Amino acid sequence: MDSRLQKMESLLCPEVGNVRFVGIWGMGGIGKTTIARAVYDKINHHFEGRCFLENVKGRFPSTDAGEAPLDMQAEILSSITNKKVGSSEILRNGFQKMMERVGKKKVLLVLDNVESSSQIEDLVGRQPSFGGGSRILITTRDKQSLSRLGDQIYEPELLNDNDALELFMRYALSRVQPTKEYIDLSGHFIKYAQGLPLALKVLGAFLDNKSVLVWKDELKKIARNPHLGIQKVLRTSFDGLDGLQKEIFLDIACFFKQMKKDFATRIMEGCDFHPHTGLDVLVGRALVTISSDDVLEMHDLLEEMGHEIVRQEYIKEPGKRSRLWSYEDVHHVLTQKTVRNTLPSPPLM
Repeated sequence: MDSRLQKMESLLCPEVGNVRFVGIWGMGGIGKTTIARAVYDKINHHFEGRCFLENVKGRFPSTDAGEAPLDMQAEILSSITNKKVGSSEILRNGFQKMMERVGKKKVLLVLDNVESSSQIEDLVGRQPSFGGGSRILITTRDKQSLSRLGDQIYEPELLNDNDALELFMRYALSRVQPTKEYIDLSGHFIKYAQGLPLALKVLGAFLDNKSVLVWKDELKKIARNPHLGIQKVLRTSFDGLDGLQKEIFLDIACFFKQMKKDFATRIMEGCDFHPHTGLDVLVGRALVTISSDDVLEMHDLLEEMGHEIVRQEYIKEPGKRSRLWSYEDVHHVLTQKTVRNTLPSPPLM
């Protein structure tokens, strides 16, 4: 965490006197909120007003509702003014005017889990009236929502094996003396998590104070089926895609991971998936990456999620699923002659 905080401090530029936006962008579970909270806890005493607004996306009304996020606006004003502000007062006076009355206070505001730039504008306005030295920190899975921030965006990296082991053991062995057997088994969980902090915390917390036999059982279980607690967090990014974007994500997860982008897009163009636009969205939402040599890449747990989404279409009848990628399922379908009449996705590979 120390290295992450140092990188954030360099982006925040505390010595600069202007109002500064800084974004933290990455896939679900990478640690964006944890980093933002650590930064907030470390520096908030340097500011006259402060507010950490959690889970903006989850608290925002739908776009069809036509309502302003009054509860969040009230929380921001109450926190930075140290005075209780109610929704009725905002409706009466207007949020933007009330924000202007805050004056030139030096403010620290964290907007956690933002989904779009319009949400940022609704919560701070197009031109924030905060005083010099104010900092607005935004966490998001969608890079497009940070388009106004330029280069002031931090992209947390996956943990290396040593940091991953330290984090996992902090949760998994908080009350047990680590024996050689526990340490050896830990290595398998580290490999499964692939450096994703969320996975390490969820698995570690579940295994804490459990016997070696339970650890071994859990390894066998996650080898067959994704861990629900991890998948629930990752799934929210997938659920926010439109229909074609979901199809492209599933095709990459099932067929095109580790393949050249040009090869994959040519096939998807044949399915009328508009892959170039869709890929831009997937990359912007940290669901897919494109390597320096133009290869499509995806975190193992996102790939696993894609496989599970397709598997759930017909759990016991793979021939009716939209995609087939494993040799066992393909063999079963061809020998049992249970393939569906049409497959909307690319041919079996």
